[in-house]
Amino acid sequence: MRETLDDVRGQTLRAGVVSERGPWTERKDGGASGIEVELIQRFAARLGANVSWTWGGEQGLIERLERRELHVVAAGFDDSSPWSEQVGMTRPYFESEEASDRTVRHVLAVPPGENAWLRQLELFLRQERGRVSQQYGRMR
Repeated sequence: MRETLDDVRGQTLRAGVVSERGPWTERKDGGASGIEVELIQRFAARLGANVSWTWGGEQGLIERLERRELHVVAAGFDDSSPWSEQVGMTRPYFESEEASDRTVRHVLAVPPGENAWLRQLELFLRQERGRVSQQYGRMR
């Protein structure tokens, strides 16, 4: 069985995105935008891959992730997401304060059992923390 990392490198990263989770994911001018969208675009570029975006609701995108039809889902998830019982989640890559004075630890969803893919994505996210912090400050 081929690994996700092998499938994506130099090819196409298939990303699911839930719209209107600003500033993390948003639909803009017919395309995808937002902090997590830009993270995925930069990660794909690092792997020499293009991004193919699939819009949808959380449940449908998670089901597609479980079937390995997607490589990652961006939805403004936090580390308390109930989807973590069905799919893999990155380690938190950024913390933000919500209006309720609650700290939110942001994660991305990945297919279950994809350790090499998860490790590569988490390394990238760790390197991007400073950029996310700057971008979050500008988009709030």
